[in-house]
Amino acid sequence: MTWCGEEDVSLPHGLGVLRFLPMHGQGLSRSRLRDCAVRIVVRSGGERLKLAPERPSRTLKNLLRERGVPVWQRGRLPALSVAGKLAWVARVGVDCRFAARADEPGVMPHWEGAPR
Repeated sequence: MTWCGEEDVSLPHGLGVLRFLPMHGQGLSRSRLRDCAVRIVVRSGGERLKLAPERPSRTLKNLLRERGVPVWQRGRLPALSVAGKLAWVARVGVDCRFAARADEPGVMPHWEGAPR
């Protein structure tokens, strides 16, 4: 699915709703999302996230394991891909390379719905 700036997106296959909450200095940088294809995706394997600038990127598999997400749920968590790069994953967070700076508008994805 492509996100076109809607406040709420109903996810297919009973995966719930993805809400996009306006923020300032938090969430995903609106300027980084502008003019890019923002896709709502699920995990396919091999993805990496960089949660902090001073830290290396980490595999999504390890991040999900650390957060106690059961294996059977991991493939059903919504994620956002910006221009082909993972920017946010439910229950994990925002990749720092897409994070809003303290002085800029952002949007925070919020997933409502647990995998069944």
